[in-house]
Amino acid sequence: RDWRRTRKPGAELYLGRYLFKGTEYEAMRGADGTIAPFQSGTAVVLSANLARTIFDVDRLYTTFFQPYGTSFDDANLGKWVQRAERVHGLAVDKVAQHGIGVDLAKTEGPLPLGDEVVRRKATG
Repeated sequence: RDWRRTRKPGAELYLGRYLFKGTEYEAMRGADGTIAPFQSGTAVVLSANLARTIFDVDRLYTTFFQPYGTSFDDANLGKWVQRAERVHGLAVDKVAQHGIGVDLAKTEGPLPLGDEVVRRKATG
């Protein structure tokens, strides 16, 4: 799925390599038992407005995560995205893009940057 072509109009972006439901392992549950879907992998991308909502508008909630959080930082980010949806009414497109990131074990020479990663994967 090419997320650039299938994004929902007006939706914020929460992009990662793998999308977990938050129920796969008990440790994904927060201290209060809550769960949220979350992205994980070598890279996670947030649209600017979603990031601003989480780290500026909700900075106190985000900073003091002990009552609801977990030791999994990715799972906590999922909880913050979920709060942005529920409390602030943001529509968020959660996209798993398995090809993002660079597999260092398969990379020879200087690391490719930007579109070079896509071209190298496409040409094999």
